[in-house]
Order: sequence, then structure tokens, then C-alpha cells
Amino acid sequence: MDDLTFSVNSILVSEDDDDSILSTQSGSSLHSRLEVYKKKPSFVSNQAERRRLQLIEQKKKREAKIESFRFKPSTPKKTTSPHKSKSYINPLYANQLMFSEWLVEVPNDLDKSWYMVLCPIGKRCLVVASEGTTNVYNKAGKLISKHSSRLPGGFKESKIDYTILDCIYNDSLRTYYVLDCLCWKSHPIMDSETEFRFYWLKCKLEESKEVTEFSYENPYAFKDLPRVSNLTPDSIRSQFDFFNYEFKLDGVLFYHKETHYESGCTPLVGWLKPYMIPEILNIQMPEWVLNQAPSDYVNVRKSIEKFEYEQRHKYEVNHQKMDLVISEVKETCFKSVDLSMEFNEITRQEM
Repeated sequence: MDDLTFSVNSILVSEDDDDSILSTQSGSSLHSRLEVYKKKPSFVSNQAERRRLQLIEQKKKREAKIESFRFKPSTPKKTTSPHKSKSYINPLYANQLMFSEWLVEVPNDLDKSWYMVLCPIGKRCLVVASEGTTNVYNKAGKLISKHSSRLPGGFKESKIDYTILDCIYNDSLRTYYVLDCLCWKSHPIMDSETEFRFYWLKCKLEESKEVTEFSYENPYAFKDLPRVSNLTPDSIRSQFDFFNYEFKLDGVLFYHKETHYESGCTPLVGWLKPYMIPEILNIQMPEWVLNQAPSDYVNVRKSIEKFEYEQRHKYEVNHQKMDLVISEVKETCFKSVDLSMEFNEITRQEM
């Protein structure tokens, strides 16, 4: 797992909690959804050009990794937590998830080079099965859950393996919906293209029925998500006309088929709320989708601007709270030092 650790660290997290003000990257305290989940669209920027440049840069990185034999067989390395509480933050898994930008410019090759993934309402997380247990981290690297699973590496009989998945956890259904696969049974595939990763994930989940079903050793199910290629107006619309899934829909992600898995925001993954599709993709949606729009919804641009404002306000509030905590800690430390000095002075006088 040493090589995977190197891989994860070299690449550098829909719902957030108080951890949104935490960061393990020096000089980067702001990593709220505004920065790492739905990047500011910057309507004047050329999203298509940034996609092209990202693919070129990605190709260069891949060639460099192949030359250095980045993925060598290795034994999983056990990492121990210095804290027993569930609030332990593991910097290894902080800020490792890949996030989307708002899809504000429709790709010219949307029909041939992109996937659409239907996403349920839930909490984004990184699932790491290793050393016979399954740890779940939020985007800040905070351990939010620990349990067994039938994932390779997630139960006692498979301690030598490890698996890392990008998931959306739905608490009401006790289910992890798998968005992407970083590693399966000690085989890292982060540097593989989306098309292969999605195919590999589908095959492995179909082969491992015990992972998708509830049991004593697998108290939470791991399930694949609906994925659509060859995107046409009819194929996109049909996903909503015949929507019959157990989960409530949050939005849709669009993945470029050549995307490698890299942490942080990328223009090669786009995000839309379903009720935004008519405006952006010019595809009519059924009534139940349009009814999901907030009562004050005007258009995509206004909605994104409102989202950005709310996220900035949330960051500012959290930042103020953190400043207050730091100030109180400093004050307590200064008082402690003063009391210590006073005690030492009294002790010397008595002697």
C-alpha cells in the first residue's frame, strides 16, 4: 500500500459539516464545497479549453508514471491512529476525492465522449477497506465510520488486500452508492480512464454479490449507480421518464471517458441539478423533475451565484468560529503560564 499512498498523495472532497474549515494542505484553509465540490463556474472562462488542456496534462502525467514504474507490487502498510475517537483526521485521506465543476458549457462531443451518472441524495465519502476493517472518511480525512464489509480487505479473512472507493452514503437505505473506484483488491486503477474504471467497477460488483447484499459481515450494501453512455436527447430523457430507483435523486454527473481519477475539481467532470437540464442541454424533462426546483429558482446562472454566496457566507461564519476558538485557546494558555509563574514565585518565597 506504500505505492498507493504515494499515488494518493501525489494527486492531492455534497453535504458538509463543520469539517469544511479544516485543511491538511499548507496555505489552503479554504476547501469548502465552493472550492472543491462545485467550482465557481466563472462564466467568462473557457471551460472547453480547460478540458482540452487538462487532457493534455493528464497524458503527460501518465507517461511520466509509466516511466517511473509507479505501481509496483507492495504489501499494505498498516496505519495506526493516535486517537481512539471517531473524530480522528487521517491526512493521507484528506482532500483526495475528485469533484466536479458546474456544467455551464456543453461539450461538443457529449454524445460520444461522456458518461452521465445519476446521483442519489447522500454524503460523499472515501471508503477504505484494509487490514480486515472498513474505514469511512469524509473529504477532510475525518474518520466518520468504521465497520466490517465484504470488500476485499474489509474483513478478517482478506487482511492482505485493500480497496478504495469513492461513494455517496445514503443513511436511510444503509447503502454506499459507488461513484468511482480508485483501487480494487490491491490493484490501483486511478490512472486508468473513466471508461475502464466504470467497466471494472461494474464487473467486480457483479462478481461480488456478497458486497451488494446485507449480511452480518456486510452490514452496509455497496451498489453501483445508473450510468449512461452514448448520450443523446432520447437516452438522457429516458432515464427520467422511466426513473424507478430506490433512492431520491440529487443530481447528475457527467464524466469524460478519458478522465483519470485526480483529486480536487476538474473540468472533465460536470454537475447539474436535474431541473437545470432543459436550460443547459435543451432537453425537456418530465414534470416531476421540474417540480424539484426551489420555489425561488430563476435560471442556472442565478442559482449558481446564490450557491456561491451561501458557501462563502458559510465559510466566513466557520472561519470566525475557528478564530474565536483559537483566541480562547491562546487566552487559556496565557492564563496557564501566568498561574505557573505565580506559583513558582510563591514556592521560592516559601523556601
